[in-house]
Amino acid sequence: MILADWFKQINFRHNIQLRIQNLGDRDTTIITTHTVDVSGSIPLTKNWNISVGSVGYDFKSKRLTYPYLTFTRDLHCWSMNFNWAPDAGSYGFFIGVKTGSLDFLKYNYGRQNLGGVLGGR
Repeated sequence: MILADWFKQINFRHNIQLRIQNLGDRDTTIITTHTVDVSGSIPLTKNWNISVGSVGYDFKSKRLTYPYLTFTRDLHCWSMNFNWAPDAGSYGFFIGVKTGSLDFLKYNYGRQNLGGVLGGR
């Protein structure tokens, strides 16, 4: 596998949102959002893949933004993945038959911490 194969499904995003506000007798431009992040998919081997969602930096709050990670394994007729959102305290595991007459055979397990996603702990 060549290095270019690793980066063909990587996305970079830079986001700035501005608001014009009247302060006293002057119009002032205020930065409300300023972030950079990276997301994408990296094939480790023919059967293993890692997907990364939105790891980045928030310049306004001066902190890292943590991703959710998905590890996927192709098991020929089966598919398996593990999802993890470390900042939210959530994870999940799935294994199931790929599309076909037996695709109802699957197992899904996980834990969601909605408090972490919504800002509470």
